[in-house]
Amino acid sequence: RHKIMIRLAERIEFTIVNTERDALILENSLIKSYQPRYNILLKDDKTYPLICIGNERFPKVFTARKVTPDGSKFFGPFPSVGAVYTLIELFHKEFKIRTCNLTLNDYQIKANKFQVCLEYHIGNCKGPCVGLQSVEEYDENITQIRQILKGQTSSVIQHLTEKMMSAAEKLE
Repeated sequence: RHKIMIRLAERIEFTIVNTERDALILENSLIKSYQPRYNILLKDDKTYPLICIGNERFPKVFTARKVTPDGSKFFGPFPSVGAVYTLIELFHKEFKIRTCNLTLNDYQIKANKFQVCLEYHIGNCKGPCVGLQSVEEYDENITQIRQILKGQTSSVIQHLTEKMMSAAEKLE
């Protein structure tokens, strides 16, 4: 197998990356895109997880394994599934974004088609499904999540510091 592979090789390319983790991610994405014939590892459909921000009125933030062309924004890949779940848990805890699978639009919200769920009652959601949270406030939270995922944390840190100081003044 090795002799045939070397004989059929047309060129060898090198890509220099900063860390071993970056090398593994690059290797995985190249194998998935080119699907080399002689690759015996990573042949299955498994791939590193992504974080997806849905393309909807009140977007959900969730994990994905494949990029779908539906207008959603994908961030990653991440080499650790645990890190992805930790990030998503942090986003849900800090920004109170929804976890439900409801299709929310203005008509259904104004017509009271939905009721608040347990997540609202235990303080994990602000109730956009019944109009208790505005689109603007929700989009601001999603914008901050996008900034964190892009590595632009300075404005998010400033916002969270202001929020912390405000809560401290109220003794919360």
